Amino acid sequence: MDREKILIVDDDQELWAAYQTVLTPKPTPKTDFNQLLEMFADDLDDNDDLNKVDHSTQIPGYDLTFFSQGEEAYEHVLQEKSLCNMYAVAFIDIRMPPGWDGIKTAQEIRKVDPDIEIVIVTAYTDVSRSQIVNDIGYPAKLLYLRKPFDNEELTQIALQLTTKWKLYQQERQQRQNVEVLLHENQQVKKYLSGMINSMPSMLIGVTGEGWITHWNTEAEKLTGISYETALNQPIEIVLPALKGINDLIYRSAIRSTIEKKEKFLFTYNYINKKSSKSKSILCDVIIYPISVTEENSTLKNSAVIRIDDISEKVKLEEALLQSDKMLMVGGLAAGMAHEINTPLGSIIQNAQVINNRIAPENEKNQRQAEASDTSMEKVHDYLQQRGVIQLLDGIRECGSRTSKLVKSMLSFSHQGSSMVQENLSLLIDEAIHLSMNDYDMKKNYRFRDFEIIKDFDSTMPLVTCKRTKIEQVIMNLLRNAAQSMQEPSMKKQSDGYKPTIKIKLSQQDEYACIEIQDNGPGISEKNQKRIFEPFFTTKEVGVGTGLGLSLSYFIVTKNHNGLINVESELGKGTCFTIKLPFNSQPKSPSV
Repeated sequence: MDREKILIVDDDQELWAAYQTVLTPKPTPKTDFNQLLEMFADDLDDNDDLNKVDHSTQIPGYDLTFFSQGEEAYEHVLQEKSLCNMYAVAFIDIRMPPGWDGIKTAQEIRKVDPDIEIVIVTAYTDVSRSQIVNDIGYPAKLLYLRKPFDNEELTQIALQLTTKWKLYQQERQQRQNVEVLLHENQQVKKYLSGMINSMPSMLIGVTGEGWITHWNTEAEKLTGISYETALNQPIEIVLPALKGINDLIYRSAIRSTIEKKEKFLFTYNYINKKSSKSKSILCDVIIYPISVTEENSTLKNSAVIRIDDISEKVKLEEALLQSDKMLMVGGLAAGMAHEINTPLGSIIQNAQVINNRIAPENEKNQRQAEASDTSMEKVHDYLQQRGVIQLLDGIRECGSRTSKLVKSMLSFSHQGSSMVQENLSLLIDEAIHLSMNDYDMKKNYRFRDFEIIKDFDSTMPLVTCKRTKIEQVIMNLLRNAAQSMQEPSMKKQSDGYKPTIKIKLSQQDEYACIEIQDNGPGISEKNQKRIFEPFFTTKEVGVGTGLGLSLSYFIVTKNHNGLINVESELGKGTCFTIKLPFNSQPKSPSV
């Protein structure tokens, strides 16, 4: 066991022996008689004279260090402290000529070690105790001992002061341990709080009765409701959209089960400094019970509610579903196109042959007519009167339209030209120019009368793409916008209505973003889910093939590893968004 260290500073070296004798006594020899007394010690009566033995063996030994001058003692204490060897008690003589006196020595040692217990030892009475206390300070760690001292008194002082010093050191160590634990606890709390607040989900802690105990940063961000406002409030009051969730919370907390509400339309009032407005998101609500075994714990029968915004995820799933559907339809379209192409060619060719054989100006036709005792003029007149020639023209026109349809179907599987770097600003301008000069667009939709608003990013990098394919996509979208704004419902609007198409080109991370927005009638939510399906159209029979948007979808997603999606609201218009990667091997873009 380590012995407590005691410092003796006294110029009377003969007195050192007295300290040595009293504070480090030699053990009592183990004589046969003493051993016999120890054997029967428990049986001796407290008043028995035999029990009044010398207990000097029970006096703890100390590690004593002696110095005759204060400066030497100070330097030694300074050195020992650097080695973390601290003294418990210092007995200091008040007069030690020619160097420092006891008060000066005590003052300097106390500066080095404020915890040391100091005993001022003196044979003189010219210095009062109050003066000593005032000069040295720390009265709780200062005693006064007069020479010559009583051995028993010295023993008791040393024992009490070393015990006091040791207890103080233990107490300080415990305080430090507690402070370390508190600091670690704070660090753990900060870590957990940071982890919870960094989650992209709303995390809400609740009691079994639905009272809010925790409210993370994402909850504040989405709702605009601060932690202080939400704390200790019923969750159904703070978030009325979760009405009825208390039953799930109670079931989860009591049964220790995970409860879920999937694809829940979560509508809430977003609150900011200026106003409050309603927002809606599609989300998954999951309730996790908190498992606590302590009966009296405040966390018992509580739960955590996690709310995940899955709106973008659902859109991505729909896009992936549409992509899979397009892969299947693409193969089907290619097969159908090849099967249709052969008989279609025969129909168009035979119709052309018939037209040639009834043409009056053909000499061979005239000779054959004369051989049949008639003329080609009469035959042609007959066919004209019976509408046969018109029927043949109809066959040829339908054949031509069907041929175009077959070519569009083949485009699903045909990769086309190689990809090169293009300036999208120039590409879009070219597509607009082609649309304005397209006969059908000019005649049926008066496209030149539309207001075209362009917002292009002049710093846009070049994009690797197939120029003709992207032009085709943009022209398809412009055509659809023009058609929608010619609907009867739009013509019934006020005279101030101006058909407008806004085209915006911007950069979003690794992608070039093209937005084509119109102020037409919009598309219903039901039709938005089918808008890219092959052969799906809301137009009248014969007006369109239903392949324009599905072909555009295929070109963007499959030929260019991009994304195309639509956002629309009835009565307010439609916006198509195209994302094309700048490089040839992009990451999958987000919806």
